[in-house]
Amino acid sequence: MPIIDTNVVRVLLFDLGGVLIEIDPQRSYEHWARAARLDPMLLRGRTICKDDFMRHERGEISEPAFFEALRTRLGLQLDDAAMAAGWNARLGKAIPAARAQLERAAAMRPVYLFSNSNRTHREHWTARHSKMLTIFADSFISCDIGRRKPEPKAFLDVATLIGCAPGQILFFDDLVENVEGARLAGLQAVRVREPADIAQALDIIEAAGRH
Repeated sequence: MPIIDTNVVRVLLFDLGGVLIEIDPQRSYEHWARAARLDPMLLRGRTICKDDFMRHERGEISEPAFFEALRTRLGLQLDDAAMAAGWNARLGKAIPAARAQLERAAAMRPVYLFSNSNRTHREHWTARHSKMLTIFADSFISCDIGRRKPEPKAFLDVATLIGCAPGQILFFDDLVENVEGARLAGLQAVRVREPADIAQALDIIEAAGRH
């Protein structure tokens, strides 16, 4: 657990996938394979173009354009609705222990969401996890702000939108590169491997408040 300067933490900022909800890309390949009546192993050997993926998350390309690129890349003949259903299949349930820590966090400080996501996924998870999302004071999504983690400028933009200095934000994310990007931007950050990592950081804040 990194050192947290509890004297200056005003805001708690959370990632979504891998921190608060389950995510498994393999479920997308399995869904598409069933829809196309293919062996899932054939698709697992094919990858999504990283550039298309990132542009999609920045909102730089439309959903139809992304699905067309994805169809071509994976060698599929499915319509956009089937592609979207498979794309959303990777998004799973809320992680109960993490949800509990989020509620605990909200009792301590304002909580915000910062997710690398695209319009198709956002529509899906905002409906599926609507109750959990009401806990957040606000949400910042890469396809809306035009920047994505781990770009330091993305974190600086979010700090500006929240209205506080980067160092006053404690950020939780499951990916090392995103944690490092946040720190480069001046945020305090914790890597979340399991909900216990969130709990440990909140314990530190809670203990500091008693002194």
